[in-house]
Amino acid sequence: MDQRPQQLPYSHEVQGMKILFCTFQFPDYGLDTLYSALYEQLGAESIFEYPEKGILHGEKHNRYVNYPIFFNLPKIKTDAEKFEMLRNNEFDYIVIGCRAYANYTYNRNHHRHHDDDFFTLIKEKSRDLPTILVDQGDDRGINYSLIQALNAKLYLKRELLKNDPSDPLVKPFNFSYPGVPHDIHSNFILDLFWAGKVSPTREPYILAAEELLNTKFYNRYRQSVYKKTLAEYKIGLNLKGLGNDTVRYYEIPAYGGLLFSEKLDIVIENDFKDGETAIFFESTDEMKEKLLYCLHHESFVDKIRLAGFKWFTKYHSNKVRATQFMEKIWQIS
Repeated sequence: MDQRPQQLPYSHEVQGMKILFCTFQFPDYGLDTLYSALYEQLGAESIFEYPEKGILHGEKHNRYVNYPIFFNLPKIKTDAEKFEMLRNNEFDYIVIGCRAYANYTYNRNHHRHHDDDFFTLIKEKSRDLPTILVDQGDDRGINYSLIQALNAKLYLKRELLKNDPSDPLVKPFNFSYPGVPHDIHSNFILDLFWAGKVSPTREPYILAAEELLNTKFYNRYRQSVYKKTLAEYKIGLNLKGLGNDTVRYYEIPAYGGLLFSEKLDIVIENDFKDGETAIFFESTDEMKEKLLYCLHHESFVDKIRLAGFKWFTKYHSNKVRATQFMEKIWQIS
């Protein structure tokens, strides 16, 4: 892998810059894709995750069987070396992956994976170093206790509701998806693709679509088969999950499919536009009406899905999201 910084709008500013990127050890799609894109753009000597996270360095495990993407980044420093770098003031920024209602040391098994000495050092250094919190969790709300504890200058929030009170410290920051090298004109099935967990909020839409199409969706695929199958459809269905923002919201247009989505309640900068780069609905009746129209107007579908692919490439690939991240943190320096 070429570890030299790419040519970015701010590339003249990154020479010698170092970011400490504190993350969770369990898979976190938003943080993992952001770290990987920053690593590729800035270079191996500019960004360091803490603690060392196996999935970023090629670790394979059954718990990752349904994970959308994999990484194989070289290891540059040990955790002990990163600890000393922080102690010796070698970092220019501290980035903290967090959750809305959990302490920095939280993980899904409620076990701590950052020792007290490290967290104490983080709090001390955050008084002088620009510290950014990145909340890619499903929960709504802002972790103000962590903002205060770590003197955070910026809080980037995935699930920022449109009607939330304005706070200059809090900015929207959503999922993204890697660019997919394939022929977007290869989508050839004018039909609807769906696969996923059937939650109570999703079930009415799934049942309505199955009734309209006179079919039963197959919900379990190996990742390789899933991606190949998704790329064969002209229309992809997106429904809210535990949060509003989903991987599929970006994955469908990345593969050249028409984003056919439940309307979301969160702020998405440079969002897809209904009738131009995506199709949105707010009820099962509206979904069926719009889907039926799409299934009988292939040229309409092609026009929107190809425009959606261009929109994704311009605003929502993981590389673009990394650039947007750097532009946001540059403003607080």
